[in-house]
Order: sequence, then structure tokens, then C-alpha cells
Amino acid sequence: MNFKNKVLFKINEKLPWVYTQLVKVGLQWNDGVNEKSENETFDKDWKRKEGELVGGEFEPKDYQSDGQWLGFVYDEEEQKQNGVETMSCASQAPVNGIEVLEFRKWNKKPQYSKRFVAMGSGTTYRGNTPTATMDFIRTKGMCSEGAWGWGNVKSWKDFYKKPPQQVWDWAADWVRRYVFSYERLVYSYTHVLLKNLKRSPLPVAVDAWHKDRNGKYYRVSSRSNHFCLLVGYKLDDYWLVLDSYPPFIKKLRWDYRFDYTRVMYLRHRDEKFNTEALVQKKRDGVEYFLHVDDRGKFYKITDDFELVHIEKEELEKELKERLGKDFKMRDDFIRYLADVVKILQPINAKDFNKLIKK
Repeated sequence: MNFKNKVLFKINEKLPWVYTQLVKVGLQWNDGVNEKSENETFDKDWKRKEGELVGGEFEPKDYQSDGQWLGFVYDEEEQKQNGVETMSCASQAPVNGIEVLEFRKWNKKPQYSKRFVAMGSGTTYRGNTPTATMDFIRTKGMCSEGAWGWGNVKSWKDFYKKPPQQVWDWAADWVRRYVFSYERLVYSYTHVLLKNLKRSPLPVAVDAWHKDRNGKYYRVSSRSNHFCLLVGYKLDDYWLVLDSYPPFIKKLRWDYRFDYTRVMYLRHRDEKFNTEALVQKKRDGVEYFLHVDDRGKFYKITDDFELVHIEKEELEKELKERLGKDFKMRDDFIRYLADVVKILQPINAKDFNKLIKK
């Protein structure tokens, strides 16, 4: 962060009312949204057809009908730690959004490395563009926080040093397993936001941060200087964003104007199964099926939400680990598992085929 940014950041932190007046005369700190570079992509985005995606050709789908994603937020990470301001908000928001999507779609809670995405996408002291960070995720992938997290980072140089080749290999494996794509919204009108919040949490650019007497944040400058994640709302009252500075959940006035809004899409590559239906089955406590129309074969829902055949002996072994060593696969126990524990359910061919994509 350059000297001017440091001074303005401190004023905003310690004397927000003074900073508000400075913004009105054009003095504004910039945290990571490189506006000039981002505007260079505007003409291309303007020409895109509605529903056309960057990195994918599948039809967008509404996954959260009420547009409320706050209940799926679990990873709150500050982008400034150990006294090191990383200017990484353009990486924080989309990574947070992907984690929220995975939790909603597949009931998983991964913790991905924002540091890896910030480094790999070319973040500088001026920040970065959402296009650069999301294209990096789309083409190069992500690794876990455990693989390349904060660790002993004590300086900008520490944070942005290149990771070993193994970390890049892990990220490449993510790309082999997932298809990530995004769409830029040319307009961020209220009805457009409400419509697209049904599809994903939305990375958005804001003017950070100015708070009114009611605790809601409002825009002072027409220029955006920060990137965060829109995760919900109270109709006609406020918007909710997940930020990379505390308080991590912020309320923004209903008339707030957002910039550079993105819709994100994530799916398993070469998906053969009805993932949404299998996720719901697991949430209901079902993990195994007895296929009554296929010679009594047993099937298991894997951690990746696929269906695999499992032999009776292997199933008995797994259930013993879950239910105790005295468990035996007798007919009465199968009924017990279906009616009481619900971990194993009988299924006919018609219902089984609904779990498989044609």
C-alpha cells in the first residue's frame, strides 16, 4: 500500500467523518479494485448476450429461491493480518462465494487459499480486477488454506512469494474436478440483483466504508474502491455483504449502488448424477440404497455425491463402524435401517433413475 493509501486508510479507520469529507473532494483510498483496468473490459461485457457465461455453456439455474445466502457463510477471513495489508479484496470475494456455493450445493465446507489466488492472479499495490482473479480461478484453480495459507507471513513479500510446484499441482487438480464460470452484470438495478441472487452470492464493488447513525453503510463517492460479497437482503430496508474487514457482515442501505457485479456458477466436471437430489438425500440421513429391482444390489452415496455399487460385505463392515460391532446384515435389520435409522433405504428402478443424469 503506497503512502497516500496508508494515510487515507488510517483516517477512514480512526476518523470516518473526516474521511467522508475527503471523499467528497476526490480523495479516496483504494483497496484492490483496479478500476481503470476493469473498465477496459466493459465494452466486451456490454456486447455479451444475456445468459452467456465466461468459461461455461450450461444453462444457469436458481439454487437459492429466496436469494438469502447468509446461512451458508462460514469462512470469515480478514485480508489484513499481522500488520500486512494485502490489497486482496478482489480475490477474497469470489473465493468466499465459491465456498458458499459448495456448502449450499453439496453440503461441503472447503477452506480455499485466498493468498494463492491473490498471488497467482497478479495482485499489486494497486490491487487487482475481479476479471483477473476469477479468470485465474477458472483456468488455474485453487488450493486449500492448509496448503498455502497465512502461516508465518510478516510482510508483503512473504504473502506474495510463489508457492512450491506441489501447490500448483493441487490447484490444477481442482480444475480437473470442477467447472467454474461467471457472468458480469452490465446493470446492477435492484430487480436484477434480486433475480441473480437466486443463482449465487454476488461479488460486488463498493465505496468503503461510510456508516450512518443507524449502522448502515452508504455510498459517498461514485468510484468504487473495494470488493465484497453480496449474500442477502431485507426487502426495502438493507443489503447484506460478507466483507474481508470486520465486522465481516455489513448492512448497506437499500439504495446502495453496486459496481462490477458478477454471478458465479460451479459444477462438477462431467457430472453424471443428480447432485442436488443426492445432497438432499444425505441431508435426510440417507447414505445407502438397496435397489429392489436390480437383484438386491447395494449402492452408496460418496463424498463427491456420486452413486457407486458396494458389496454386501463391505456395506456390513461400514455399518459396523457406524452402529457397533454387534451389527449383522439380517433382513430385520434392513427394515430397521430403513424405518428407524434411515441410513439405508430401499429404492425402485424409477426412483433410482431420477438420481442419474441422462
